[in-house]
Amino acid sequence: MKIGNYEISYYFVFNFIALLLIASIMSVRAKKENLNSIDVFLAVTLGAAFAAIGANLPSLVEFFINHFPAIIKNPSYIKNWEATGGYFFGAFAGGVLFVLVYVRKFFKGKALNFLDILAAALPLGQAVGRLGCFMSGCCYGRPTSLPWGIKFPFLGFNRHPFYNAAVHPTQIYEFILDIINFIFLLFYSRQKKFAGQVFSQYLINYGIIRFFLEYFRGDVFYLHDSNFRFFSLTLFQIVSLIFVLSGIIMKKILKKRLDKTARSS
Repeated sequence: MKIGNYEISYYFVFNFIALLLIASIMSVRAKKENLNSIDVFLAVTLGAAFAAIGANLPSLVEFFINHFPAIIKNPSYIKNWEATGGYFFGAFAGGVLFVLVYVRKFFKGKALNFLDILAAALPLGQAVGRLGCFMSGCCYGRPTSLPWGIKFPFLGFNRHPFYNAAVHPTQIYEFILDIINFIFLLFYSRQKKFAGQVFSQYLINYGIIRFFLEYFRGDVFYLHDSNFRFFSLTLFQIVSLIFVLSGIIMKKILKKRLDKTARSS
């Protein structure tokens, strides 16, 4: 889309809206966790920078590896790199780094509470972000003959890899599942008994969502070389399983800590 003489990607527009939604929801819910709303809003805004770096760094590294000779010969070739969407797991890793560095320092003793209100708001932001993916043509699905298959002529500003074939609208699939996850976690957060419970449940929920969505994705990456494939799982299915296991372990550890505290008192 164009604003004046400037070309701005739909991905950027929808993710900016997603950031505002996440920051607003977290600021409203901050009081329930005895957190300062302004501090939370600032932390989310700063955290978005870390998330953006994490989301786009993998594709930038991949571009350097694939086009290294051309970049060395002509450094301006880097202009051909286009961050059409980035990787959610990369953004998540950047966010985790931010939590470890900033949130733990400025929200002393409340880092888990911060993560809980983040987890309750994040699925809505992801849902809106997937609309940006849909408009940009990234995070697309495999070719399909189903009646709701859709053709994407472009991927960002370039021709789409499947421009002549209908593919699964996996962005819409995830949009629906993210909305369901958002509603579930909102109700779940009302019944939480310990700090970190909502965040750990988010890890489980999204890990399951992404694991199964990978079967429909057309832009998958397999952890393999020419002769090896890890149980035919994609790279992000493996990461999704790590999410699920981490959520389960985190929840058990925190629950055990709560039980130990209750017994000692």
